[in-house]
Amino acid sequence: MRAPYTIAGVTFILAVAPAWPQYSRDVIVVGEQHYLRTQQVPHTQQGGYLWEWAVAAHAGRCVYAARYVRFETKLTLMRQFDAWAQPLHLDAIVDGSGGLDCVVGASSSLAWVLWHRSYAYGRIYDRAGEPLGAPFRLPDTAWTLPHPQNLAVREDRTAVLLSVSVDGSYVQDDLYARLFSPEGSPLSAMVRVAGSLEHEWTGGLAFVPGGAMVVAYVSEDRVNKVSHVYLRRVKPDLTLEPPVLVTPDYADRVYLRGLADDTLLVHYHLQMAPGPSIVQRYNGALEPLGPPVPTDWDLMEVSAAGDGRFVLAGQDPAATRVWARLYYESWKPTGTRFEVAAQPEPPKHVFSYLNRRLAYDDDGTIWIAWQAYGNFPPSVWYLTSLKPFRPGDLNYDRVVNNFDIDPFVLALTNPEEYKKKFPGVPYEYIGDCNFDGQLNNFDIDPFVKLLAP
Repeated sequence: MRAPYTIAGVTFILAVAPAWPQYSRDVIVVGEQHYLRTQQVPHTQQGGYLWEWAVAAHAGRCVYAARYVRFETKLTLMRQFDAWAQPLHLDAIVDGSGGLDCVVGASSSLAWVLWHRSYAYGRIYDRAGEPLGAPFRLPDTAWTLPHPQNLAVREDRTAVLLSVSVDGSYVQDDLYARLFSPEGSPLSAMVRVAGSLEHEWTGGLAFVPGGAMVVAYVSEDRVNKVSHVYLRRVKPDLTLEPPVLVTPDYADRVYLRGLADDTLLVHYHLQMAPGPSIVQRYNGALEPLGPPVPTDWDLMEVSAAGDGRFVLAGQDPAATRVWARLYYESWKPTGTRFEVAAQPEPPKHVFSYLNRRLAYDDDGTIWIAWQAYGNFPPSVWYLTSLKPFRPGDLNYDRVVNNFDIDPFVLALTNPEEYKKKFPGVPYEYIGDCNFDGQLNNFDIDPFVKLLAP
C-alpha cells in the first residue's frame, strides 16, 4: 500500500517502505503533471569510489557513464536505459585505464562516451549497448569537457565536439570545434572559436536552420577577474561570424539548447550576491526574442526539452538535499521545488556535483544523477528518472479516451497478458485512478470519470 503525503505543496505517493533501497518507484505530482519516479543504483559495480559520471537523454532513452575506482581497478562503465528507466543491457566497460572526466552524447541510434587521460578518447555504441569499434583517440585534443553540450551527436550519425586546449598551466584556454565521423575520424580541421576562456564553465552548442552551429561560452577578463557570456555562429564550412555579447553584466554558467521552433534557449548565471539565473530566447541570427526572465538563483544546473520546457536542479547550502524545479514553455514554474530523492527522510548527507548530471528528454522524461553519503557504503550513487504519464492512459498514447478501455480491462483482469501487449508500461501506477496505491475494482469508477468529456 502506498500512502500519499505532501512536502512544500508537492504531493508524493510513497511506493517502497524500506529506506533507501537499491531500486524503488513512486508517483510524484508536480503542478498538474503526474510522474513515475524511478530511483536506482545505475551500475552493477558496488562499493569503491565514483570519480566522474555523466548522463544524456535522447529519443526515449538515457545514456549513463561513470568513472569507477575500486582498489587498483579503474573503469569507465556505460549503461543505457529505456524511457521507463529499465536497463537495455548490462554494464559495458568502455575503458579500463585511469582516466578522468567522462562525457556522453546520444542520437536516436548512437551513444558516444568520451573520457580523457592527457588526451581525449572515445568509444561509440549502438542502442543495444554493443561497441561499434575499438576505443579511439581524438586527435589534437589535450582538453577538458566541463559541459554536457560540448558534444552533439547528430541524426546523420556525425558528432561535433567542443574541446578546451590548455598549455598545461591553465593560463590560456582556447575553445575549438571539430566535426567527427560516426567512426570517430575527424572530418574537419580544429576551428578556434574563442580564447581566454574561464576554464570551468566553457561551452555549449546548438544547430540552427541552414546547417549553421551556435556556440555559447564564457570568456574571462583575467586582469579584472570578471567574465561575460557570448554566443557565436559557426557556418557549415566552419567559418566564424563575430561573437554576440549576451549581457553586459558579469555572468557565467551558460547553457544553450536549440528548440524545435528553430529558436535558442540561453540560460546563464549573473555574478551577484546572490546572483539570479536568467533564461532568454534568441533566433538563429542571435537576436533576442524577448526580455530576460529570472529563474531560481541557487538551482544552477539546467536542461531543456525541445519545446522550451526546462528543469533546474541544485542542492541546499548544507549539501543535505538535492532539489529540482520544472518550468513550462512559457517559463512559468510548475509549482514548488521538489526533492529528487524518493524517500521523505533524507540521509545524513546528500551531495551532488551538478554538472553533466541532468538531462531532459524531448518526451518529457527527466534524468538526474546524484550521490549519497553518510551512513552508507562509500560513494553510493543514484539515477532518478521522472517519467510523465496521465492516470488512465493504459495504452500510453498521451491521451485518455475510449481506446484505453480495453487495455484497462486487460491490466485489471490479466496483468501477464497486458505486459506482453504493452511491454514496460507500469500499469499498476497508470491504472491506479483513485490513487490508493493499488490497481483493483475500486479504480473502475474513477477511470470511467476520466473518460467523460
